[in-house]
Amino acid sequence: ISDKPEKVSGARSEEDITEAYLKKHKNFWQADLVEVPGSKDSFYVYGRTKETAEKSKARHKEARQKLVENIQEVLKNAGFKKQASTWRRETKGVVQVFNLQTSAYSYDYYINLGVFIREQGKDKLVEKIDEVDCQYRWRLSELISSRTDVKDYSTALDFDAIPNEYTGEPPEAVQIKKIRECVENYAMPFFEAAQTEVGVKEFAAKLKAQKASEK
Repeated sequence: ISDKPEKVSGARSEEDITEAYLKKHKNFWQADLVEVPGSKDSFYVYGRTKETAEKSKARHKEARQKLVENIQEVLKNAGFKKQASTWRRETKGVVQVFNLQTSAYSYDYYINLGVFIREQGKDKLVEKIDEVDCQYRWRLSELISSRTDVKDYSTALDFDAIPNEYTGEPPEAVQIKKIRECVENYAMPFFEAAQTEVGVKEFAAKLKAQKASEK
């Protein structure tokens, strides 16, 4: 592992930066970029050996499993049923959907919430209803009212945390705790309020008014 990351600036693509780094440091198998705080075109480049990359992959897999276990514990107690990375609950004419989405390009996560109105899709099986099918959809981050929680939650969703990895300080336990707190404090109250179409509409109106007052 590189203990002296190199700072790179310029308008080159990320692919060019990592390719140049690996050509220069032939003992590394993989390179990662971390944006320099406050800059849009400067990065710190870290090198990984193949062995380190495999260990990192295994650590991320374990972290995801623990995250899913924590989410499952909260949602199962509320009557949600799990299928892959999606949980569903049907109440009083609506289907509520909770989805854990993994970024296609990194170890970032997103939590998507949705409410499907039964009258608009009576024949659709519960297990076939995904978040994208819902008439009402939000990211959990949109429901968080505390500015401190917004910042901490956003940080918690990023499991790349390359600098922590290199100093041997995996942050997963703290991150998972914060995500679980936000699920309990914001997602679950939302689902409790949105058990009918009227409840969903009232919640959406309150959220819209709240966002307008913050501008």
